[in-house]
Amino acid sequence: MSNIKFPIVGGTLTIDTTVLTALFANAVFTANVVANTTPVSNTTPVANTTPVANTTPVANTTPVANTAGTPFWVYNKGKFNWAGDWSGFPSSNPINYASTGSTGVDGVSPCISFPSYEQWQMWLPYPPTTPGAPGPNGIGFNLGSYQYFTIAIKPSVAGLAPTMGFYIAQGNSDDIPAGNSVTINSAGYGPTTMEPGVWNVYKIPLSAFGLTGWIYKFNIQQQGATPQQMYVDQVGFTYN
Repeated sequence: MSNIKFPIVGGTLTIDTTVLTALFANAVFTANVVANTTPVSNTTPVANTTPVANTTPVANTTPVANTAGTPFWVYNKGKFNWAGDWSGFPSSNPINYASTGSTGVDGVSPCISFPSYEQWQMWLPYPPTTPGAPGPNGIGFNLGSYQYFTIAIKPSVAGLAPTMGFYIAQGNSDDIPAGNSVTINSAGYGPTTMEPGVWNVYKIPLSAFGLTGWIYKFNIQQQGATPQQMYVDQVGFTYN
């Protein structure tokens, strides 16, 4: 054992070397403990700087077409949806678009009543002016994707055999007969013999008229037992 002497004010401090060694060792340990109480933090976190994006979304490039859409009714359930008619009936004996002399096909609504006026009388309804319609006055209806013309007829006398045809407009001309004239009660369209007093319903393929695209108007003309009172309902164009 040895001592180390340190001069101090007023005398000398003597310290045993064993004690001094122990004090020094304890100081080093304490320093290490203090140093290890400050954990190293992640000051530079790794960020996802390049997120994975869906850069090629799958699109519906083939939309489903409306192949069985809503019919367009020229007249149905008491409502006439075109602009008017050029039928030529006198004001004293006009076509009645809200007749209650017979209810429509649904048994509730009014229907169209045609008076017994003159032989081979006809109905000539026309659509409103429509953007894109050919002809001088813009009147027209586009058959588009419609496949059938439908009509219900109630005669008052047996033997009625009405015909139907279309007109088109082109350039400066209108009232141009187009396509084929069709007898409505031909085989395959509905009853071949129109029964008086009941509704006879017909569905005629537009292909029978040999016509597509824009029309200007159509006519329904009485043939056979004419003139006679007749009722009409459910007039329109359908997809099926």
